Amino acid sequence: RPPAGLLEYIDVTKDKVTAAAVQAAEIWRRIPNLSFAHRKALDRIRKDKELVISFADKNLGLVADSAANYLRHGERVLSESHSIVEDCASNIVLITMDAMRSTLTPLLPELPDWMAVWITTLLATAAHPRTRKKFLVPAFRLLYKIHKEKLGFRGITGNFCWATQPLAELVAFICHDAVVSSNTYVRDTDHFQSDLDGVSVDWDCLLVTYDVVNLYPTIPHLICIAAVKSMLEEFGSPLAYFVAIALELILQFNFCEFNGKIWREFKGYATGVSCGAECAHLYLEYQTRAVVDRYREFIIFHRRFIDDGFLLWKGPAQKLQEFQQAMAAIDPANLSFTWNVCNRAAVFLDVNVYKGAFWAATSRLDTSVFQKAVNKYLYLPFSTETPRHVLLGFIKGELLRYIKRCSSETDFLEIRARFWDRLRARGYPVGFLSYAFRQAPRHSARLTLFRVVEQSQTTERKHVLIVNYSAVMARATLSRALYAERYLLPMHLRSDFLVAWRVPRKLAALLVPFRFNLPPPTDVGTNNT
Repeated sequence: RPPAGLLEYIDVTKDKVTAAAVQAAEIWRRIPNLSFAHRKALDRIRKDKELVISFADKNLGLVADSAANYLRHGERVLSESHSIVEDCASNIVLITMDAMRSTLTPLLPELPDWMAVWITTLLATAAHPRTRKKFLVPAFRLLYKIHKEKLGFRGITGNFCWATQPLAELVAFICHDAVVSSNTYVRDTDHFQSDLDGVSVDWDCLLVTYDVVNLYPTIPHLICIAAVKSMLEEFGSPLAYFVAIALELILQFNFCEFNGKIWREFKGYATGVSCGAECAHLYLEYQTRAVVDRYREFIIFHRRFIDDGFLLWKGPAQKLQEFQQAMAAIDPANLSFTWNVCNRAAVFLDVNVYKGAFWAATSRLDTSVFQKAVNKYLYLPFSTETPRHVLLGFIKGELLRYIKRCSSETDFLEIRARFWDRLRARGYPVGFLSYAFRQAPRHSARLTLFRVVEQSQTTERKHVLIVNYSAVMARATLSRALYAERYLLPMHLRSDFLVAWRVPRKLAALLVPFRFNLPPPTDVGTNNT
């Protein structure tokens, strides 16, 4: 039963929130941000079943294609790693839940209490233990790789709604410490730069980067399970056996829906699987470590972010070629690499690493910001329906990133000037940019930005109302309405009351279908952009 006062608080507060929103809407009349002609055009596009609007890969905008082409490309991509299942979505969910119950229930007595509670809730409710949402077969969609010389596609599956996702979250959590302790692990570019900063590099040292081609879709299930289990056992995890069983369920019951058909993955796994990054890292570490150890004397630094690797090679070029050939021979059917070797410079993640003036003086490599040639710099326009403090925050965040990436102040000032010009092209006024740019520190404070700030541990409860942002709702003083009647609540629920703004739906989200058949279109005239 709900605690005393809770239902009364909800009733009274609901009325106050509604009244505040209505009052704000009356004061600030909502003016359509699209003309009648634009709204009609958008409706026609959404109703056109012969046309599909999809996202381009690397955030390069939208792509329009015929529905026939989209379906043909999607089925071709799926057929490389999936097979069609002759069953309906509801039966697939039931089959998956039954398999998890029969496999996981006998293991519950051996698991820690917190894991047992999580799994028991999952199996008993057939819903996510945290969100309580029922499971659906994920929809499959395509991103178009328009930046490639030959058009390619990236398949995306929304696994957040699938039955094995809570299990995948457990696997990710258990594997995390083993991943972090591995020799090649790098958390992000900040971590990479901090590790690289202490490395002395000679003039004859080669800068080598590599990429694993199509890693996620090509990982063999049995090898992946064995690799993850072995790495966890070496790390000393008492849950290695459980992870192997859970991972087998996750990989065996990996389904998606596309064009009214159910597809089952027999090789690799979807991008949206929660434990995907952790399992991929451990799989590659297991597969490549014997070769890497064999050539350890020539490798003075080696880091890898999932499928992207960086190493400093000090040795004969012939030995490097042997190393590359040995890596390619590990599993030619499933593992292939692309390489970039240079004596002067390399690109890893979002940083240029090169031998410049700082290297000449200290033997430590210079760094600067790397930006892809295909980047369109489609920052949020100043006219967007977004709080001004969010725009200020993203500008400051970018400037902080530029400061950390650029070891030279000259490089920083150059990229800072380009950033200013790109924001001006997106409609940002000079006054707003001047204020925003002043919020970032000077380049001289660069080294202090790499310090890791410990997050404070607190059990303080906060209540948050999450609503779609709009200028009208932002003026509705919802926080005051939430706070006004909290005396009705029991003491343990009287805490901070916050309003969190969710990013409103954009035009792209209205136009891009993630599954077929398309739902009946609705009027788009009242949506914000």
